[in-house]
Amino acid sequence: MDVPQSVEVVPQKLLDEQRAVVPNEALRNVSGASAAQPAYSPFQSYNLRGFAANNFYTDGLLDIGLDRTYWLGNIERIEVLKDPASMLYGGGDAGGIINYVTKKPQDVQQLHALASLGNYDYKQLLVDTTGPVNASRSVTYRLIADLQMVHPSSIASRTAGTS
Repeated sequence: MDVPQSVEVVPQKLLDEQRAVVPNEALRNVSGASAAQPAYSPFQSYNLRGFAANNFYTDGLLDIGLDRTYWLGNIERIEVLKDPASMLYGGGDAGGIINYVTKKPQDVQQLHALASLGNYDYKQLLVDTTGPVNASRSVTYRLIADLQMVHPSSIASRTAGTS
């Protein structure tokens, strides 16, 4: 009720179940959001409610990097704030903003491993481990290792629309 805009969240559970590799795959679950580029384009761009979304945030801070091919291995959830964001952020696009919330270290030992095979010779091995470093659990760690392999000729055929 305090936020004058609409906020839609793509949670970690949906990212895992969908096995989203790039943000285009995850953001198709958000109403009013569409990819302006193909899913495996080197530059990811989006439209929110018909307007180009050029403001991207990571953990609530403006991300001014030029690389828009976000890796979803360290993303906990994606938050999409729709409608003009200038009321909350002082400036923004007319369609809204996209905020990537990263995974944080936990004080409970956890290990998550994933192996995937897919179309176009796609292979992935992901290991995500977190836990306490000391007995009092005041110092924690998180290590995420992700290996993704795609045969280069399959990328060319995928972007050209042939199989």
